[in-house]
Amino acid sequence: MTTGKNVKITKLRSEIDRVDAQMLALAKRRFDMVEGIAAAKRASGMATKDEKREAQVLQSWRDNASRLGLPRDLADEILASVLKHSNRMQVSESPEKVMLVGYGAMADALAMALRTGGHDVYVTGRNMAKARRFARRLGIKASSSVLKPFCRHVVLCLPPDAISGSEGAETIKGMRGRIIYDILSSKSSDAIAALRLAADRIGFDYVSMHPLFGPGSAGKSLGLKIAAIPVSASQKAMEEASALWRSVGMDFVGTTIEEHERAMAIVQVLRHMYSIAFYRSVNALSGILGRGYERLATDNFESMLKSASSIASQEWVAREIAELNPYSGSVFREGKRQMGLYIKGMKVAPRGKRPRLCQD
Repeated sequence: MTTGKNVKITKLRSEIDRVDAQMLALAKRRFDMVEGIAAAKRASGMATKDEKREAQVLQSWRDNASRLGLPRDLADEILASVLKHSNRMQVSESPEKVMLVGYGAMADALAMALRTGGHDVYVTGRNMAKARRFARRLGIKASSSVLKPFCRHVVLCLPPDAISGSEGAETIKGMRGRIIYDILSSKSSDAIAALRLAADRIGFDYVSMHPLFGPGSAGKSLGLKIAAIPVSASQKAMEEASALWRSVGMDFVGTTIEEHERAMAIVQVLRHMYSIAFYRSVNALSGILGRGYERLATDNFESMLKSASSIASQEWVAREIAELNPYSGSVFREGKRQMGLYIKGMKVAPRGKRPRLCQD
């Protein structure tokens, strides 16, 4: 039986649906205007990002939210999302042809960013059935050859052993006149040396690249960073590479192999070490102290455990990164020393003795 309250709820929900549709229509209208502004900026040679204008818009949103009795943080969150998509629409000035070799998780993230940025993206690999499925899912094109069509930018989304082995040699042998990228997180592998030699022999520009984000960032490229090392690349090639990745909203950070490996010893090796140790300790202590922590866990703990669990699930990757990084020994020694100092400074109750408040 339909009650008066149910009728009222149904009517209000219908009104909400109509308002939601109007909000999306207004968003579409706003983005159409953004495209017009982007075209005008390109025609006049103006910079894409205008921080002064964004600050004015933010203040206007906050003022309007206050006038309407809405929370300021709600206005900030909605505008941040709107500006993210607006900026992405403006950054891609001229589409490039980009070939991805491989169809793993990071290839997925890069393909999504490049496609969203308006570029013409292709994928190829040894298993063309996988390549075609990958292409259909992401709305890009599959190619049976890395050489066709001609793509100025070729991204090797392959593991180190594939790059330095027969697959890599076969892939790059016709790459003259292109810019080749790897996306390896370690720059001390044999693959880097193999590509350096091939670049000089074959005649392509080689930029060793490290996306400083995880595969889960697909579709959220704005503001993400890519480390770029001109292993065997001209200034012109680096400028083209920078333009490509900046066109999808990424921050193209130039560096050297030495600086990169020193940084990754801290950013990756140290973090992986503590995260895996933390994850293992939680599991071990669950057997000793029980699983009551699951009901009483704080948000910070859950976030930390989720991150540690993700790293531990791919421990082989963490081990490979550590084994290749020349500074891992320093990381392990210092990490162990600091943990020892922390424990040494603690006043811990003797084993088996409960705190006074826990005694019967």
